[in-house]
Amino acid sequence: MTGPAERMRRALRRTGLYTDPDDRILAAELAAYGAALEAFFAEAENVRKNLFVQTADAETLSRFERLFRAVPSLSGEADRRAMLLEKGSVTPDSNTKAALERQLLGAGIRGEIVEQKDGIYVNVLEVLGISEEAALREAEQVLPAHLPAMVDLGKNFWDTVDERDRTFDEMDAADLTWDEIDKI
Repeated sequence: MTGPAERMRRALRRTGLYTDPDDRILAAELAAYGAALEAFFAEAENVRKNLFVQTADAETLSRFERLFRAVPSLSGEADRRAMLLEKGSVTPDSNTKAALERQLLGAGIRGEIVEQKDGIYVNVLEVLGISEEAALREAEQVLPAHLPAMVDLGKNFWDTVDERDRTFDEMDAADLTWDEIDKI
């Protein structure tokens, strides 16, 4: 006998309304109710788990993402959860440099903000599973509207330069600009 069915049997015994709670017909009925309740409790637990970004399964996590962007991120689950949590945690007091960097994570950008006298410079270290265009659109929504922002999506990291066919010295000798190097 299942857990819910056994609890119902004990409750019926205590009421004294049923003279024989071990009756076969009553036992079959309690077993049917118990099986239905177990299925209900399992589904209720699944719903409870999927109410929150932190515990949602992969399918529900994708549904949460579709609330905020047309195309879900292709990044790993940990990054996707972090992005969604940051998107949902923006408050009127989220105007510090550290808070803005966390909000950029919500926009799918792992990066650093450098404050400059004429605005802010965003050094993008990684775009998290969405296109650069989508990341820029989302970043525009979280960056302060009153400050000019330069978002640098450049690929000119030392590792990237080292992976190219030419050495850094060869590119430097070719007198290429960073934009030209990006296009190589």
